[in-house]
Amino acid sequence: MKRLSMKGQPARLLIPGGVFIGILILSALVWSIVRGTNAVLGVKLAYGGSTLMLAFSLSLLSWNWLSRRRVEQEPSARDATNIAERESLQRRLDGMVQLNELLIDAQNEEELIEEALKIISGVVGSAGASFVPYDEWGQPLRAHIYGAYPAPVLRAWSEHLSSPVVRQRCQVCKDLKGDLENECPLLDAPFTDILKIYCLPLKRNDRAVGIVNLYLRADQEISSELNDYLVTLLDEMALAIEITRLRNQELITLRQLQLAHSQPEELNAIVSKLVDGLREVLDFKNSRTIFRPAEPGFSGFEFLAGNDPWLTSDEASDMLHQGMQMAISNTPTIQMQPHKDGTGLLLLPFRLPEGTIIGAVIMTGARLMEIQPRQSALIETVTTQAALLVENERRRLETEYRTIIQERVRLAREIHDSLAQTLAYLKLTSAQMQTQLAQGDLLRLAQSLQHSHEALSEAYLETRQAIDNLRFAPQQDIVSWLGQIAINFEQTNALKVQLTIPERLSQISSEVQAQLVRIIQEALSNIRKHSQASNVWINVREWNDMLIFDISDDGIGFSAEDVPDLSRHGLRGMRERAELIGAEFQIISQTSRGTTIHIEVPVHYQETAA
Repeated sequence: MKRLSMKGQPARLLIPGGVFIGILILSALVWSIVRGTNAVLGVKLAYGGSTLMLAFSLSLLSWNWLSRRRVEQEPSARDATNIAERESLQRRLDGMVQLNELLIDAQNEEELIEEALKIISGVVGSAGASFVPYDEWGQPLRAHIYGAYPAPVLRAWSEHLSSPVVRQRCQVCKDLKGDLENECPLLDAPFTDILKIYCLPLKRNDRAVGIVNLYLRADQEISSELNDYLVTLLDEMALAIEITRLRNQELITLRQLQLAHSQPEELNAIVSKLVDGLREVLDFKNSRTIFRPAEPGFSGFEFLAGNDPWLTSDEASDMLHQGMQMAISNTPTIQMQPHKDGTGLLLLPFRLPEGTIIGAVIMTGARLMEIQPRQSALIETVTTQAALLVENERRRLETEYRTIIQERVRLAREIHDSLAQTLAYLKLTSAQMQTQLAQGDLLRLAQSLQHSHEALSEAYLETRQAIDNLRFAPQQDIVSWLGQIAINFEQTNALKVQLTIPERLSQISSEVQAQLVRIIQEALSNIRKHSQASNVWINVREWNDMLIFDISDDGIGFSAEDVPDLSRHGLRGMRERAELIGAEFQIISQTSRGTTIHIEVPVHYQETAA
């Protein structure tokens, strides 16, 4: 408080002093004008005294006025400062509370990161924020972004952060901040109001987890106090990411143990054991189980246990089908019914968690009694587990069917878009050559022959590539078939392929592997036809239960609006295949800077290859 009151003392002394001196100078001028020097001594003394009193009085009045003004302004300034400090402190407290709640509620790493960026950006008041995670080798992965921008700007922003220029610059940057003057590549993103960037590394146990980028306007600064607070927030965020990854690894390990015990047995045997175990616990002697068929490809099945001939009767069949026709929302209390021979009879549906009934079982031969709550809970658990096993098998068959259909559609589209159009062009050219030959136009005939030869050569390469793609069935591990793809491409084309892949990668299912083969082959085919490249790189790595593929070239690149219609079909086919296997597919390209196809494939509960 004392420092605040002393701060305005020079101004408070200067103004009254100026008033005092000004009155004296003005009085001296008046005295000289009226020739007061000739007056008697008494008049001179009276005039001088009155002048001094007037100057002193006005100076005192100005002093008092300035004092009152200062007193009035000091509380308002202090109040404004206190309000700003309280608001800043409240934002920081709210941010810490929200982050702690997020650590508890977040279901996965992606949700955690996106919500954390929102919290951090709100605390700082930045226009946007991004986070680039690193894999265990320190290589940047797909960026996460947050900002109140339209969807096209957000997409362009995300693609820009994934570009090779940004990745290479950020990997060697030591400043961790930048502006327009030092040409930070992060500021080349599609913004108009962002002038500065502030970066904060995210570390856990001295290992780089990623980096957070805060996008600031010209009037924003990060104080040392705010920086320390952000470091604390990021430490919490890094810990939460590590916990989330460990939790995912634990779930995968548990699932692997379950699969290790269940894989040797067929579905029918597994479900039969579940039903027999339930029947024995409930003390029933006989049972008949049935699961309804489902399109496409699942024919359903049923099996009997015991020796009750009534279970094969029409009456029992009708009862089973009635059990499978129960309403989804109908969940009656499980009750035992009296059978014809006086024993108990129990009808149980196999119900999925969302309520759909896919089968039923009738049990007979037990003593007629009331089902206890503990027995009801056991019945619900076993029947739901059996229903899930059957539904998983049905969905697997459906996926295989969809894969076959989509492959047929792809082949039809490829034949139409490439070979059929080439044949149509050759048919038209041959007709022109006949006309040119009849007219004796040998120069144009030679040109037509040259164009036809080039078209036939391209058609031959495309047909050979398509046949090789169909012949190549990826039965080996992922490392082997990637190597074979690279060798085949080098032998067919004058392009050098550099393959970077670990010696071991997690195994993936044959369906996923087949789709990956087609995606990479289509990417290489596009490079051969359109890129004008000299080198190709295929980089594969595994991180956070994801297989990551980058297929890059040093060709001419392209922009989205420049892609011809024929190429759009190939890009669309790759994207459709990626969606079919639950993979993320991204194309990163700029004119004269090459192209990168980025694929992230989740590894679902697979054991490591030997």
